[in-house]
Amino acid sequence: AMVGRYARGVSTPAFRLLKRVLPGPYTFIFEASPEVPKIMLRKRRTIGIRMPDNPIALALLEEMGEPLLSTSSQGPEREVVIHLKGQIKCFLLVNAI
Repeated sequence: AMVGRYARGVSTPAFRLLKRVLPGPYTFIFEASPEVPKIMLRKRRTIGIRMPDNPIALALLEEMGEPLLSTSSQGPEREVVIHLKGQIKCFLLVNAI
C-alpha cells in the first residue's frame, strides 16, 4: 500500500497486478511522486518499484518497516550517495557475482 506514497498514477488494475506478482523478479516503472527526493530522479521523473523474492531483502524490509530507497547510480553520478549521507538509515553495498 506504500506504493502510492512514492508513485503517482497507480491504477487499480496496476495495483492488483503488483499484489499478485510481488515479491518476484519484476520492476514496475511509475511517475515519481513529490515524496521521492529530487536527487534520486532524472529528466523522466520516474521510479522503479520492486520487491525481490529474496529472504534477506524481505527480512530487511520487514525489520525496517518502510521501503528501502536506492539508486543504481554508476560512474560520475556516485555523488548521489554523498548527497544523501545523513538522510538514510542504512546503506547496503552488494556486489553481484
